[in-house]
Amino acid sequence: MLAPRFLGVVAAALLHAAAAGDVVVGSRVFFTVPRTGRRLTTEGNGYMHAHWNHTGPWQRFVVEEVTPLADSDGTLTSGTKVQLKAWTGGYVGHEDTLVAARDLGLIENQQWTIALAEGGDGPIQSGSLVIFRDASGVPMVVDDPEHPGGITVAPTEDMSKLKLIIESTPSRGAAPTPTPAPTTTILP
Repeated sequence: MLAPRFLGVVAAALLHAAAAGDVVVGSRVFFTVPRTGRRLTTEGNGYMHAHWNHTGPWQRFVVEEVTPLADSDGTLTSGTKVQLKAWTGGYVGHEDTLVAARDLGLIENQQWTIALAEGGDGPIQSGSLVIFRDASGVPMVVDDPEHPGGITVAPTEDMSKLKLIIESTPSRGAAPTPTPAPTTTILP
């Protein structure tokens, strides 16, 4: 009978982390390129780019932890190994230097270390600037002016080409935030 109690504690921890703005395992997120305001997008064939600023299903990713830790409350912290699942069901990975969301059959190339762009080992929160590095430590390049909108994996010292803003999205079925009713003013 410990399992239901344990699951209740884990669920409470996840709710607390989510309420605090932390990104947790299983979160649905958007990634925005700060310089352009455009979001990472996955097309139906798995091709990825950052040409659009939409916030639809093609821009959503689910963050999955590669090796869950038993003592973790589900909060992602800088240095966590993750996989990013696109709406297509494919995982974001790379073949040579091209980043795409497909079943590449190379699980190692679909694992990323997420880190706070400014360093440190704190929690990843909605609105944080983050970078991704593959299993070999090579960064995901998302803002290369020489290849606008392209997403690649390539060595670079230019941190501005690596930064993404991670934004939590509402969970499926979550009620939208109500809009306040308009007020009228009666003038005498």
